[in-house]
Amino acid sequence: MKLIPVILACALVLSSIGSCEGLRHKKKQEIAVKPTLIHPFFFQDEIAQVLNFPFWFNDSIIREQKINTITWITYGSKLDTDDENDRIEHLPKRTVVYVFNRAGKPVSMQQTDFSEGIIISSSTLTLKPLGNSGYYSVSEGDNLFGVENNAYVVVRSGNKKNVKQYDNEETDERLHFIANEKFHSPLSVDSIAKPEANDWIILGTYNRPLKRYKVQNKVREKQVTTYTYWNGNFPKQTVNDDFPFTKKRSYTYRNGTFSGYIDSTFIDNSFVTSSITSIHYKNGLPTSVVHIKQHSESENSFRKTEAFQYTRFKD
Repeated sequence: MKLIPVILACALVLSSIGSCEGLRHKKKQEIAVKPTLIHPFFFQDEIAQVLNFPFWFNDSIIREQKINTITWITYGSKLDTDDENDRIEHLPKRTVVYVFNRAGKPVSMQQTDFSEGIIISSSTLTLKPLGNSGYYSVSEGDNLFGVENNAYVVVRSGNKKNVKQYDNEETDERLHFIANEKFHSPLSVDSIAKPEANDWIILGTYNRPLKRYKVQNKVREKQVTTYTYWNGNFPKQTVNDDFPFTKKRSYTYRNGTFSGYIDSTFIDNSFVTSSITSIHYKNGLPTSVVHIKQHSESENSFRKTEAFQYTRFKD
């Protein structure tokens, strides 16, 4: 008589396992992500600011679409109201023109800053790949009045067996990239990289970091940013802990397409501010980006817009 309950219990367990497997399979399908023209890390400052690794655009899509230039236009922030005409800034604050060859690789970029429609600075940079390393040498061309931004250029300072090193000479910082997870422990990092207090440790690669931080007293981590991914490749969330602030960015995908991200800032687990970014597409290419920012102690929200424009090679 005791055999029947045991059999029923086993049947329920097996059924539950099967249901869980089905749910896991369904969940994997729901988060399946497909490549888009712009990589989500294009909007992640600490990654995209390093101009020597311009992986932000999908070369296969650029080649297929015969794209010659991408112009990224940034407009100023406006108080978000119900009046559509009042909240849209028509004059650009900055434009960046990316130029590609027919193979879909970037060859140059030109940044121009404006004030009330008047050019106040402009700079042209030439990009040249060095082998298949993903690293580009960057040389400056015309520079009108100088350009102030957060982007910077690094130079290769060393190529040790288990760490690749690059110097940012303007800030006197060194970037240590350690790809092999066997050497991600604090003692291994100190042994193979020997970082100074001002250096950055990047565990992972330039286009798929796992953690970024500085070192204090050899093994203590500070200014830590961690990265998680969907399907092992597409960004899921970025978390930055820099006491007393915690900043989180959650990347959103709609029907498998990167559709924006949500930023949240906390102090001691108390919400401070959030920003929702939405990316709009036409014919499979991003055309505009809208940022809506909201503070915890304010009923007002602020709106900032960006746009993308394209030119194509003529056959």
